[in-house]
Amino acid sequence: MNKKEMLGSEKISILFIKYLTPSVIGLIVIALYGIIDGMFVGIGVGRDGLAAINIGYPIINLANALALMFGVGGATLISIYTKTKKFKNACFSYLIYLNIFFYILIILTVFIFRDSLIKFMGANLYLSSYVKAYLYPTAGGIIFIMLSTSLSIIVRNNGSPVYSFISMTTGAVTNIFLDWLLVIKYNYGLSGAAFATIIGQFFTFLLLVIYFHKRKNEFQIINKYFNSKILFKIFSIGFSSFIIEFAIAFIIVIFNRVFMKYGGEIAVAAYSVVGYIFYMFRMIYAGIAQGIQPIVSYNFGIGNTKRMLKTYFLAHKISFVVSILNLIIINAFSNKIVSLFSRDQELIELAVEGNKIYSMAVLFVGINLINTMYLQSKNSPKYAITISMSRSVIFIIIYIVILPPILGMKGIWLAFPLADMTTTLFTWLFRKKIKF
Repeated sequence: MNKKEMLGSEKISILFIKYLTPSVIGLIVIALYGIIDGMFVGIGVGRDGLAAINIGYPIINLANALALMFGVGGATLISIYTKTKKFKNACFSYLIYLNIFFYILIILTVFIFRDSLIKFMGANLYLSSYVKAYLYPTAGGIIFIMLSTSLSIIVRNNGSPVYSFISMTTGAVTNIFLDWLLVIKYNYGLSGAAFATIIGQFFTFLLLVIYFHKRKNEFQIINKYFNSKILFKIFSIGFSSFIIEFAIAFIIVIFNRVFMKYGGEIAVAAYSVVGYIFYMFRMIYAGIAQGIQPIVSYNFGIGNTKRMLKTYFLAHKISFVVSILNLIIINAFSNKIVSLFSRDQELIELAVEGNKIYSMAVLFVGINLINTMYLQSKNSPKYAITISMSRSVIFIIIYIVILPPILGMKGIWLAFPLADMTTTLFTWLFRKKIKF
């Protein structure tokens, strides 16, 4: 019995742990890229550096969102139609070509519309030079982030979750070392943090290339086969993953602009710190959600609904336990965690207050991400997209318009957890129509 056939026969709890563990740890490792950047920049550059990274980071979120869409869409199709070699190679090829094409669009946009783009993302004149110091090097090497994200999903779904984890860990360790070297020791500031991230991702990409090079008979890039239906399926299946990540870019831009209006640079810096902390929690839930994807997709392909539902409910049970633990950590250690990013007492106090409110979302984020991934994995993109759009765009806009004029900055912090809570409530009310 090969690794893929085990997805349809091995005990669900054992199988889920096999995929969950490297998936969660791998995504935590990815989170470390940003978090370590934040810690070194906060200590080495200060509050203005933190604010600048938060303003420039939506471009990375956009690139990652596109890569996730292509990776999840392509990997799901490969899992469902695993025995059709020509179809599988077409999905693999489109995934690579799409990443390259959109990388070119991103880099052209960043350098052609540089000043207006940075202003749109929330920077004032004072912060613009800081943002450029981080954004320009990052944009130049963002192709390695994109391809690493997409290819790691294929590797994980191909029965090699540990290799996917090792490739990401290698990049993260490289990034941490270079952050210390470039930001702290040699004082290259934001540019140093940007180069540390890109070089780290390059090493991840290199290991993934080696993996596929050793499997040339299994995965091949083809140029002559074009099928618009495959392209449409990649976009439609992966679109909710795109929305989840793109929404982070959208949320950061909207929140940066509102925080700048209500509190200036220090409020944006506080939001940056809170965002780094919550990024870790979000990646844990994303890892749980991604852990169910290969199991659900394979069993959907062979028509085993019972195993799909077992996996779905097990993921929610684990997510609930993690949510309780996260709430305890947030309330007990918020001050100590925030202090890792800054020695500025005014910034620490503002970030601690915001963190306790903003992070109430941990109660609902896991539920929404698991629901979305489950629906994607069983080829129900319409409902997956609806959940993603509701939590990430529709309810965010509603609450960010209504609450700040009434509650000030507290209203901005509340908008995010309320959006996730409302989405969970609506999903439960319409659960029969959605047909989990």
